[in-house]
Amino acid sequence: MVAAPLLAVGALPVLATEAQAAEFRALLFTRAVGYVHGSIPAGIEMFEEQAASNDFEIVETDDPAVFNDEELATYDVVIMLQNSGMVWDTDEQRAAIQTYVNNGGGVAAIHNTLDMGIEEEFPWWDDLINGGAHMPTHSPGTLDGTAHVADRVHPSTAGLPERWERAEEWYNFDPNPRGDVHVLVTADESTYDPGGDAMGADHPISWCREAEGGKVWATAMGHESGAYSEAEFIDHVVGGVKWAAGNLPGDCGGTVWSKFDKVTLDDNTSDPMELAVADDGRVFFAQRGGELKIYDPATNSTVTAGVLDVYTGGEDGLVGLALDPDFADNGWVYLYYAPADADEDINRLSRFTVEGNSLDQASEQTVIEVPAYRDRTYPEPGHTGGSVDFGPDGSLYLSTGDDVPPNLSSHWQGWAPIDWRDGEEMLDAARTSGNTNDLRGKILRVLPEDGGGYSVPDGNLFAEGTEDTRPEIYAMGFRNPFRFTVDSETGYVHVADYGPDRGGPTTERGPEGLVEYNIIKEPGNFGWQ
Repeated sequence: MVAAPLLAVGALPVLATEAQAAEFRALLFTRAVGYVHGSIPAGIEMFEEQAASNDFEIVETDDPAVFNDEELATYDVVIMLQNSGMVWDTDEQRAAIQTYVNNGGGVAAIHNTLDMGIEEEFPWWDDLINGGAHMPTHSPGTLDGTAHVADRVHPSTAGLPERWERAEEWYNFDPNPRGDVHVLVTADESTYDPGGDAMGADHPISWCREAEGGKVWATAMGHESGAYSEAEFIDHVVGGVKWAAGNLPGDCGGTVWSKFDKVTLDDNTSDPMELAVADDGRVFFAQRGGELKIYDPATNSTVTAGVLDVYTGGEDGLVGLALDPDFADNGWVYLYYAPADADEDINRLSRFTVEGNSLDQASEQTVIEVPAYRDRTYPEPGHTGGSVDFGPDGSLYLSTGDDVPPNLSSHWQGWAPIDWRDGEEMLDAARTSGNTNDLRGKILRVLPEDGGGYSVPDGNLFAEGTEDTRPEIYAMGFRNPFRFTVDSETGYVHVADYGPDRGGPTTERGPEGLVEYNIIKEPGNFGWQ
C-alpha cells in the first residue's frame, strides 16, 4: 500500500513528446486494485524516458474512463503496467478494450498484468494475453536465474544474449501457453527454485501473438523496481511495445500451432529417413530400403526416382540425403548409404545426378567412405548417423555414429560401452567416437569435388597433417548424431545426439543416458564418454 500514493500522479496525462513528431501514440495504464507493485513508479519513469528518446508519445493514467471507443482509437498501443484485479469499472469499458483490439490495436502487458485474477469475471482478457494460461504460483521471492532467448529476430529480443542472466520473480503458468502464443523467452528452472508448480524444461516467460485482430506482446518479467533501469530489460520491453504498436515488424507465428497446416504428401512410405525440398517444390526423400522418392506437387503424387542396392542390417541402408546448393542448375543429389556389394563394410556418401524425376545411377561419384563394423554373429550395432546438409559457405556436413553395440560386452552390465580389455575392442566407443583418427562418432565437413572425392576446408577441428588425426573432422565425441541441420545464416550446426543406454553417471563407467541437443558454433570435442 506504500506505493498507492505515488500512483495519484497518473490521474493526469503525461506527454513525453509532441504529438506531431511522434512515431506512434501509447496509452500507459497503471491501475491496480489488487496487489500494488512497488515497481510501478519506476516503470512509469522508464516509459517517460524511453518515449522521449525513441520519439513516441505516451499518455499515462490510472483512470479507466479512458477506455471508451473514441479515446482508445487515438492510440496505437495500450501498455498495461503491473495491473491487478478488475481494473475496468463497467461493461462498457471492458467492451471498449475488446473493440480496440478487434480493430487492430496493440497491447503490451508487463508482469502482474499476466495475473490480474479476473479470469472468471473477464475470461476474454486471459485468453487474449496468455492464450488461456493462468499463473498459479511463482518462485519463492526474487531469485537469480537464467532466461533463454528463443527468438533472436523479433525486435524485443534481437539484441539480447542467448543466455540472459537476471534476478526475477519467476512466474509459473498452467497450462503451458506454447501453441497459443509465440514464445520469445523461456526460463531455465535448473538455475533457480521454481516453487511448487514447476513447468519443467519448457517454461515460457515472454511471448507475443496476433489475436482478435490486434497484436499482443507480454512478459512475466519486471517484478522489481531495478528491472526498469536494466538496459537489456528496457530494450526487451521497448522492442515489444514498438512491435505491438506496429512501429517495427516482427513474426509472432513461429510457435503458434494454428498458424500451421499439416498436409500429408505421402502416407504410403517405408522407413523414410531424410528429405530435402527443391526450389521448384519437389520433395525428395530417402527410404532406408534404398529407394529415392520424389513427391511432385505438379501431379500431387510420388514417384520412385531410383533404387540403390543397400545393406540394411542394424540401422544401415539409405539413410542420408541432401540437394546440392545449385541443384536447380546441376541436378546433383548427395546420398549416404551402405552399399550391399562393397568389397569391405563401409557407408558411402556419393553424388548422383537427377534428370527430371529419375536418378541416374551411372552418374555416381563417390565423395567419402566411412568404415563400418558388421559382425553378423551379433545383433548389428546401428548408430549409423547419416544425416547430410550443406553450410552457407558451400561445405558439406555428414554425421556418423559411433558404430558400437551398446550392450553386448560382458563388461557392460548397464554401463556405457567403454571396454578396453583385450578382445573387446569392437565393443569400445573410445576406438571410434573418442578417436581423433577415426571418422565415426563425428560431424565431418568437406568440400565435394566436381569429379568425385573432396578437399578439406580451413577451420575444421584438426589441421591437415596433424599426427593421429583426420582433417575431415569438424566436431567429435558423439554417440549417434542421427539428425542435424546447419543454420543457413549463422553456420551453426544444430545436432540431435542419442545418449548411451544406461542409468545414472558413474566416474569410471561413463555418463548417464541423456539424449543431447547441441548447438555447435565452432569445431570441438563433445565427447560423451
